[in-house]
Parts: sequence; C-alpha cells; structure tokens
Amino acid sequence: MYRGLFITHDISNYGASRSLQLLLQNYCYHPFDLVVQRWLRRNIDVDLLQHKYGKNLNNIEKYYLPFDNCYLGKPDFTIKQYLFSHYVNALWRYGRSSFELFLKKQHYSFIHLNSLVLHPMINSGYPTIIHVREILDDDGRSMARKSLEKAHGVIFIDEATRKPFADLRLQNWIVLNNPIDMAPLQDYPVPDLAHLGIDVNKHTIFAIIGRFTRQKGVDFVINQFKRLSSPDVRLLIVGSGGTSEEYEKMCRNLAMHDSRIIFWGEEADILRVYRIADFIIRGEDRACIGRTIYEGLYAGCDVIIPAETLNQADLFEYSTYRHKIHMYSPRNAEQFRNILENVSRTKQKQRVFRSNIEEYVDRFHKFTTLVAHR
Repeated sequence: MYRGLFITHDISNYGASRSLQLLLQNYCYHPFDLVVQRWLRRNIDVDLLQHKYGKNLNNIEKYYLPFDNCYLGKPDFTIKQYLFSHYVNALWRYGRSSFELFLKKQHYSFIHLNSLVLHPMINSGYPTIIHVREILDDDGRSMARKSLEKAHGVIFIDEATRKPFADLRLQNWIVLNNPIDMAPLQDYPVPDLAHLGIDVNKHTIFAIIGRFTRQKGVDFVINQFKRLSSPDVRLLIVGSGGTSEEYEKMCRNLAMHDSRIIFWGEEADILRVYRIADFIIRGEDRACIGRTIYEGLYAGCDVIIPAETLNQADLFEYSTYRHKIHMYSPRNAEQFRNILENVSRTKQKQRVFRSNIEEYVDRFHKFTTLVAHR
C-alpha cells in the first residue's frame, strides 16, 4: 500500500510546522504517518496533533530526532544552547537503531523530512525527501551538503535556499514555494479587541509573528515603534520567547510603559491576527522574507521587510505584490522608523484573500510520486 511518513521536529503554530500542517490537512491522496520529537519530560497531546495534521493521519510515533544548527539566523552561541544541542543529538544517537528498525518494518513509499536541521536522518537505503526551508550557513562544520547528495529528493522553498546546494548533483529536486491559504478569511468575523485597547476600525495595526528571538529583532522593532508619535497605532507581538525567556523578559521591559504595544502570546488560530493586521513586520539583521510575509500578502496586508532590493527570484509573485511591500536596510533604525511613520495612518480597506493550496498539494504529490517510483 502506498504510504508516506512525515517527520517533523517542530509542532508549533509557526513557520515550517504551519507549512506542514497546511499541506497535510489538504493531502488526500494517501494515508500517512507522522513522527514527532520525543522528549524525556514533556508530554505530547496526540488528539491536538490529529486535529492539526488532518483526517488522513493514521499513526503518530515519537522518536528522538537530531538537530543540526546549520542555518543562517540560528541562535547565538551560549553554553546552555551548546549543551542542549549535544543533549538532543546524543538522544538521537541512542535511539537511532530503534528508529531504523521501525522503518524496516513499515515499508513506506517515501519519507519526508520537514527541515534542513533533520539532514542527519537521510539514509540512502530509504526513499527520503528533505524539505529545505532554511538557508545553509556553510561554515565547513555541517555535513548537510553530503547528506543532501544521498537524498532521493530535495524540495527547496525558494532560490535562496537552493543556492548553497546549486553545485551539487542531486538525484531529484524541485523549487516549491510554501503553501498559503488565506481564503477562509473571506468569511472570518472581525474580532472585537476592545478589551486589549484595540479599535480595529480606527487603529493602524502592525504585527510581528512567531517565536520571538534576538535574531528576529523583536527588541529592535519595539524600540523604533515606541518613537512613533501617533496614538492610533498598535503593535501586536504574537508568539512567545520559547527557550529565550531572558530575551522575552527584556522585550517586555522595553515595552512596559507603552500601552500601544500588546504582547498577544501564543495564538492557535493565527487567522485572527491576519484578519485585523494592516502591516506584517520582519526585523531580522539580514535580508529575510519568511512565511509570515507571504501569509500577510495573501491576507491583504502590507509587509515591511528587511531587504535592500527584491525581485521575482527573491519573492514569488513579487510583481503582483510589489505595491504592498516596504523595504528597509536590515536593522537600519532610521529607515525602518520612517516607514512606520509614513504608513501610521494607513488602514487596509480593500482586501483580497488568496490561496495557493490546491496547486501546491498537486505539485507536492507529483514530486513525491516521482521519487517513490524511481
């Protein structure tokens, strides 16, 4: 029987995890199983995962998974982070034989790894496809390039993620942009947020979304937002600090005396945020687009991106959305603040809600079928 196995280290509501959830909720061709990260002291809500990943999900397995910090934008080096990384990878080595025994018994048609950080799991003996969503930070220590040469298939989300591997002779590869589905917003009620001090009809609402870390520049965004003169702006910080508790505390302290800045917290139904946001912000210290930018554009928002220039190769459908994109040099405080000032009285009134999910799932299925039958 044709069956797929999807492996993910991340089951959050953001980024790679959200892309996988959207794919699998709409993947109706064949049943599939899911492998998630096993933790020694953390329980996993299986019922919640079943809801997140769709009705065709058969079995959920838990194994220790590796993690290679081999991507641009990885956390700054700290002793705590270093020890945690070694701990995670030691558990993977300890449980690897058990995982490989599981694969031998199941006879999957293909195995899909949801992130470049999982590349140590690539085994040329199995029909393995890896999804490269990150830009490789090739400092010479990672084995990612050698791993991808063994993969039966590689999916890159854009040309930027493909570039570090462009010289390799890969067996099968495709550039497939992320699945985005904002069409449900058409019938989504506008939430009443008066209890948060937000008038969705009056205030210009900016949002920065995801697990916020120093690399994502949440403190940079807060510092510049505080300098805006308009009382009719709001900044939503959606997500939490994850393991960066000290950084989250610092960000909260920075915003303490500005009631226009709202720490939204984790949001399971992220459509609530996109339904009211006028502008989606990225604050990285390098050129960065990311999933939230595409979601914002498909939801009718404008976006504010750290980038010197952009073209069709950098952002698919750039020509369609160029009038909704505002760019500033990464971490250039004056340029960023000027954009905020210039748009601080702008509301998105004529929204178009779009989806690429049908085309995306079809192309994904055709590629996995190609790999499985070679």
